[in-house]
Amino acid sequence: MKIVTEHKHIGNIPFITIMQDNSYQKPVVVYLHGFGSDKEQGIEYGYHLAKAGMACLAFDACHHGERSTPQIEKLFNKKDLSYPEETGLDFWLLMHECIVQTYEDLHAVLHNLKDDKRLDLTRLGVTGFSMGACAAFYLASRMPKINALVPISGVGMFARRFQDILDELDTDESVSAKMAGIADLTEKWHKYLHAHDPFPKIAEFCDKPVCIICGEKDIDQPKHYSVSMYKFLKKLYADSPGNLQLKLYDAAHELTPDMIHDACSWFQKHIFLLNKDS
Repeated sequence: MKIVTEHKHIGNIPFITIMQDNSYQKPVVVYLHGFGSDKEQGIEYGYHLAKAGMACLAFDACHHGERSTPQIEKLFNKKDLSYPEETGLDFWLLMHECIVQTYEDLHAVLHNLKDDKRLDLTRLGVTGFSMGACAAFYLASRMPKINALVPISGVGMFARRFQDILDELDTDESVSAKMAGIADLTEKWHKYLHAHDPFPKIAEFCDKPVCIICGEKDIDQPKHYSVSMYKFLKKLYADSPGNLQLKLYDAAHELTPDMIHDACSWFQKHIFLLNKDS
């Protein structure tokens, strides 16, 4: 079994595909990388998907990898920050701009691949780690063509997470005083995150297979958001409980071999034999 990795571009978006070197039509799993990383983060994951008979598609998010811009580097320059450095909010908010752009990027890449006879885009899964998992939630709430979802160590509640961060910062008097001076900017971001929040719009994905994966010790993307999302979805999946799963691992903010193995198994079970006419 030979597995090939192909590097391509569509416009300014560089992407890779990883699949077995044969002519069989394969279901496609999109891998979305984490903040500060690039499409190559998905190569190991993609190799395991390819071994299981699927194709993996990964592309660089805006400001990342081959699409790198000064935008991220500027965040390390204190004078370019909009929020107090200790809050980390400039990084966090840029991450969400990247997530929103992923919607347009994925549409462009999938359109570019529509005539590739090796790929069956009617059997489409989306997965990702950290920022990529947040983006996976976002895409699932807006792209009906997605058939299965496996977000790993991400948050699908953008507005709630932002408010929780602000509430925590409000307990620090030195920071809250600085934040009071930029209340208009914070209100702008509130509106932006509410407009693009996957929650509760993710309910429209109801009955399609979702496996939420996170680490018990993750402090970057705390597990209680994954648990809350699972509890919200569980009520909606009463008639199809086998299509919803929450898996917790003895891990911090990391993509472990066990997570990759279980994610591949989920996609193999739920999209590999999916009826093309469904």
